Amino acid sequence: MKREQLLLKLLAYRPGLFALVALAWIAASCAPLATGWIERMLFDYLSGHAAIAELSIWVLVALLFGSQALGSAILVGWLYLHVVWENTLETLVHKNMIAWLLQHTRTRPLLSTGEAISRFDDDVWHISDLVNEWYRLLGEGIFAVAALSIMAHIDPLITLSTALPLAAIVILIHKLNARIGAYFESERRATSAVAGFVGELFGAIQAVKLATAEADVLKRVRTLNSVRHNAALRSASFAAVVSALGDNIFVLSRGLILFLAARSMHAGTFTVGDFMLFATYLGAALEFPRRIGRLLAARKTAKISLERIETLLCDAPAYEISRAGPVYLSGALPELPSIQRAPDDVLTTLEISDLRVSSRRKWHRRDGCRPLTCARLFYSHYRTRRCGKDYLIEIPARFVAAGRRRGALE
Repeated sequence: MKREQLLLKLLAYRPGLFALVALAWIAASCAPLATGWIERMLFDYLSGHAAIAELSIWVLVALLFGSQALGSAILVGWLYLHVVWENTLETLVHKNMIAWLLQHTRTRPLLSTGEAISRFDDDVWHISDLVNEWYRLLGEGIFAVAALSIMAHIDPLITLSTALPLAAIVILIHKLNARIGAYFESERRATSAVAGFVGELFGAIQAVKLATAEADVLKRVRTLNSVRHNAALRSASFAAVVSALGDNIFVLSRGLILFLAARSMHAGTFTVGDFMLFATYLGAALEFPRRIGRLLAARKTAKISLERIETLLCDAPAYEISRAGPVYLSGALPELPSIQRAPDDVLTTLEISDLRVSSRRKWHRRDGCRPLTCARLFYSHYRTRRCGKDYLIEIPARFVAAGRRRGALE
């Protein structure tokens, strides 16, 4: 399935809630525009700039604190809406995945319990994270365009000198995008191996104790966990290096602004308030190229996560995980339907035909198997006549129960 089409289907699930989340984030992202402008007025007032209106310094201080408080309140409101939106998407995907696995008997994932849980937990989160990165990019992009427009109106040369480092960050992250995906895929594979082995271990504790293989099992767990640790360390280290490069470019950009502004301030065309506005806007505008890098990385990780989910769901149709349906995150839960059992629903007889038993070297076939009653069904097992060992039993034929119940095991 394509990521963009899946993205649109998820966005169309709750468009009203998504619009509220996006608008709240845009408002929170654009809040530094007012803060930077008020800081410019305040410092120009303190430096005695003649172009400043006759306002009291306490009015400017109150406006500054008010803009900061308003931005924080908007951010808290966005955080609440974001949590509701993210949990709604993840719950929808979880519900569709579980419904497909339970309702379609032909779906038989060749995965352990631990690996399946890792796909339900981490991979679903990466899909919802891709959806969230798009509207975050929109909000920070609007702020970056508005901030660069204001800065260009004040001094185009200094604005151009600050825009070039931002473009350098975008190019750097784009070049490292392939390696980001490779590190993430390696980490997810190693994490799934650990989770899968631990899940299988919990289901085979008695076998491990019977074979006295505790030491070997613990050694295997340590080996897998060491591989996972190294993969996670490489991924985290690479992300830290990329983040450090972005921070250093930001520091160099601020130093470049100070260097270029010194001559303009000496000529009287650039004020201390202008410098504070540039420094405030530049710090917030730096999040835009970083968000581009996060979006590119999220597209890589979401692609890998989708492939892992498709492996879990086997032959599920495209966009099955985005199928619209009710999710119950608040309010009263729906009542479970009561199923009335009829006397004909009781399984009394099981008839097996075309039974084949395989050993390591050859197949054996046994026809004419007699029916098993329900009482014997739960403790009976098949053994060969010669060696008395248990073998793999393949039953490609039909199960016939007494009464009207008939089915097929395929």
